[in-house]
Amino acid sequence: MTCQQDAQQTAPAEGWLNLHLLGTFEGITSRAVKKRIAQNLYPPDKVRKVTSVGFAGWTYEVHWTALSPDGQRAYLARRGETLEQKVSTVLATQTAEPLQDAPQAEVPAETLQRASGKALRQAAHRAGLVEAFRACQTKAEKVSFAKRHHLPLSSIYRWSRRYDGTAASLLAPPKAGRRMSTTAAAIRQAAVDLYLRPERPTPEQVLHALRTRLGEATPSRATIYRWLTDEQVLGGRGKATYIRWGEKVYRDTCEPIRRRDWSRIPVNGCWVGDHHELDLLVIRQDGTIGRPWLTAWQDGHSRAIVGYTINPQPNSLEIGLALRAGILPTEDEPFQGIPAKVYVDNGKDYRAKLLNGSTVPVFRQSHEDPIWGLFGHLGIATHFCEPYHGKSKPIERFFGTLESGWLCLMKGYCGRSPQHRPEHLAADVKATQEWLQSNGARGERRLMTWWEMEIEVSEAIRAYNRRPHSQIGWNPATQSYYTPAEVYLQGLGATVRLPAREVMDVLILPSATRQVRQDGIHLHKTLYWHPDLAPLIGQEVEVRYHPRDLREVLVLRKGAFAAWAQAQTGAAPFAETEEETEELRAFLAGNARARKEYRERRAALLAANPLAAMVPGTRELAAAGQVIPMPHVTGYDRSVRQAARAKRAMEKRPNPPTHAQSVAVGELIVWEFQRQAQAHSRKEES
Repeated sequence: MTCQQDAQQTAPAEGWLNLHLLGTFEGITSRAVKKRIAQNLYPPDKVRKVTSVGFAGWTYEVHWTALSPDGQRAYLARRGETLEQKVSTVLATQTAEPLQDAPQAEVPAETLQRASGKALRQAAHRAGLVEAFRACQTKAEKVSFAKRHHLPLSSIYRWSRRYDGTAASLLAPPKAGRRMSTTAAAIRQAAVDLYLRPERPTPEQVLHALRTRLGEATPSRATIYRWLTDEQVLGGRGKATYIRWGEKVYRDTCEPIRRRDWSRIPVNGCWVGDHHELDLLVIRQDGTIGRPWLTAWQDGHSRAIVGYTINPQPNSLEIGLALRAGILPTEDEPFQGIPAKVYVDNGKDYRAKLLNGSTVPVFRQSHEDPIWGLFGHLGIATHFCEPYHGKSKPIERFFGTLESGWLCLMKGYCGRSPQHRPEHLAADVKATQEWLQSNGARGERRLMTWWEMEIEVSEAIRAYNRRPHSQIGWNPATQSYYTPAEVYLQGLGATVRLPAREVMDVLILPSATRQVRQDGIHLHKTLYWHPDLAPLIGQEVEVRYHPRDLREVLVLRKGAFAAWAQAQTGAAPFAETEEETEELRAFLAGNARARKEYRERRAALLAANPLAAMVPGTRELAAAGQVIPMPHVTGYDRSVRQAARAKRAMEKRPNPPTHAQSVAVGELIVWEFQRQAQAHSRKEES
């Protein structure tokens, strides 16, 4: 340190204090005073060395103005003065120094952007102090002003030079910071490289690794934590997230997204489809406990759920059934019509042959290739979302709302993660399993059955469609947001593309081949019947059925519509009630009408016998009311087999037609009828 050398003085001069007096006024020991001098806590021009009688031959003296405010007051109190009187006496003869008109520094825009609310309030407070400081006339007033506000006079002068009438000019400029040494920079880079690894080490593990290699040269724990929590040191939050957590987490949390304006698309302009595994544990239809799946379609414009199915495992059939539920009108929902396009996932069930006519590649870039299958036959354009990106489909937000708004209040809710799982869930599952294994003898059923779950989830979706939605507009009439159902009805046009129900069922529903029996069609242990099936008894037909609605089935014969057959229940052994009697009478009357129709048709055919010209005396026998001899001909509808049989018969009999292989089937049959008629006439003559 630099001290004034004065070896001639052996006693304290005016205003200079030795170590003992200085410690007395400051309230510390002489040794503590020496430490402060060694640490340069006193101004160098206020400290000097003087000769003394002691062991070293010299000592320190400190001027009283270098003392703290309390030490100065103690020093002046011993002299019978006060600090304020001393200041006034010193400055009474001095004139106030005018403020320097230094050029005002412009505040960078970066400083304003980084300034926090606390910094802005501090700048406004300083601006008020500067305004009051400039009103002071003499320097004594300014010194007194600084003392009253416990501020250094130099700081107020510095603020006044920077002040240009706005509080923003008094914002503290960003600190330049100390320049890090080369060694420290290398250590920091090594710590960052150890931290940015896919193994995701903690700062404590990084500190331990550095200590193992560097030993005592390792920075402190606080320094390591400060480096590893500073995004600027790590190169940005996105870089650290990508390296430590991978691409998926980076895309979900840090990558910029582009938000779509779905209001620009009309109602039924685009439907968004996806699957979601519900956070519910229920008793399945096979007696096991599991989580159901929800396959849903959402209208992009109104955010309404237009169609959905609840299934144990999603597949392309469930997608088609959910689409069918949204397209076909129902009594309790306003949703109907074919969408112009669909926005679907890249899962294999959405790329299946049932929906697209053929399997579509996963990374399908072109959307102009022809799409057939269900979408193609209905004239629906298909758009596939970005693969492996959950935020690309807006229906994902509905699934979150359904879970947090309704499912969390139902029995069997298991939460989206172990942290959200209820504590009593394990006990509920155990009690339900015991109840299932013992057929109700032990335990307790604490989970919902499949049918109860379907009712609860359906009511939740219905409530969602009729709840105000903050993203689809404000309704001034009700002073609340519109509901998805209201927006859908408002935007639904007068012309809605509606296919026939039979067309939808043929394109979507699974099929089975069955034979029409006398009591009806047997399918899945259920009997189906319709009066229009009576002419088809004994024939095979194609049956289209809904897997979860077996109340009626669609019956096709050779690709043509035959009937809608309803599920039947067995008739009572005896008609005891009036309802059973009327049902039996209607059934018997229907059979009687069918027999009468067939009898009249047979009589008409006999009256206009097409073989009358071939068989002699047929018309006369019919007029006399006698029995008409008819040749035994079978298999008019089995043309191929009968033609082959007739060919073989003609080859064995005399006088067959020449070139039999070129004779038409009809001519062969007529020739057979003629031969039989001639044989009959010869028998009568004999």
